[in-house]
Amino acid sequence: MMVTSYRGITACYSPPDSMCSSHFLSNSYGSSQRITIERLYYGRKPPTVTKESCDCNTTCCVWNGYGGPAMSRVPFSKEDRLSVYRNCSHEFSCVIRSPYSPDTGYDYVVYQFTSLWGK
Repeated sequence: MMVTSYRGITACYSPPDSMCSSHFLSNSYGSSQRITIERLYYGRKPPTVTKESCDCNTTCCVWNGYGGPAMSRVPFSKEDRLSVYRNCSHEFSCVIRSPYSPDTGYDYVVYQFTSLWGK
């Protein structure tokens, strides 16, 4: 197997009934490469930044007055990591439901993964 690309996806940390709670991961080269999960984080934006309206395709994790996700990142819990690994590891693509617990203060999630060339 050979690593051919490294990607990161930032997505909303949303309740399960939110339109922004489904996240799609895929490799860069179509159906010939499998996903390997590398790192998973929850993130927080600065408290002075307000969130724009949610549009999953363009602004779901874009905040007014801020150019990108905050640097405050916390590794996923063991349960949430296992869920992502089970759903996505060694798949060509996958859909993940945002891990969510109320009152955590998280605003976004980061999925970092590599695409592996192989069988």
